[in-house]
Amino acid sequence: CDEVWAVGKNPAAVLREYGYEGEVHVMPNGATLRTVSPGDVAEVCRRWGLGDEPVILFVGQMDWKKNISTVLEACAIMLKEYGVRFRLLLAGQGPDSMAIERKIRELGLEKVAQTVGHISDTSLLDGLYSKASIFAFPSLYDAAPMVVREAAVMGTPSVMVRGSTAAETIQDGINGLLCENTPEDLARVMAGALRDQEALKFMGEKAKETIPVVEKA
Repeated sequence: CDEVWAVGKNPAAVLREYGYEGEVHVMPNGATLRTVSPGDVAEVCRRWGLGDEPVILFVGQMDWKKNISTVLEACAIMLKEYGVRFRLLLAGQGPDSMAIERKIRELGLEKVAQTVGHISDTSLLDGLYSKASIFAFPSLYDAAPMVVREAAVMGTPSVMVRGSTAAETIQDGINGLLCENTPEDLARVMAGALRDQEALKFMGEKAKETIPVVEKA
C-alpha cells in the first residue's frame, strides 16, 4: 500500500496493536450538512403514529452484534422502573430482524417499540433523525459509525458506550451521552436525558457543530 488510512485515532491504535508500524493517516468519515423538510418530519409522524412523546431511534443492521439487545432491555427497564414516556424505533434490515421482533414481544415492548425496516429514502431517514430525541447506538462492533454523524447533522445527540471505539467523538453531557455497557446504565442515562429536553436540545446543537466533518451541500 502507498498509504494507510484509519477513520479515527482509536482504529489507528488498533492497527498498532495488530503490529502495523508504518505511518497511519487519520481521515474521519464525513457527513453533509443539510436541513430537513417539515413535511418529511410530518410524514414520519403520520407513517409510524408518532405524537408528542420522545422518540429513541436506532438505525443500523438488524444484527445482535450491534448490541441491540442492550437497547431493548434498557427500554424495558425504563418502562418498569422509571415510568418514562417514549417510543422506540429501530430502522434497518439484517439476519436477526425476526429475533429482534420476538425480543420486543418477550420484553412487553409492543406498545412502545417497533421495527420499521430498511429506509432508502434519505429525506425520510432525515425526518426520523430529526424527530428523535436520542439516537441510541451502544455498538461495540463499529469503529466510526456514519449513522452517529447523520443523527448529529439533524441535531440529534447519541448515547454510546463509554470507552468504545465508536464513541471517540462523544463528550459526555456536551455533544452526546456515554453509558456503561449494561442495560441498567443505558436505561439510567436515557431516562435522565428524556426528562431534560432542554439539555438534549443543547447537546444536539453541539453534536451538529462538532461531530460531522463538515461538507456543505
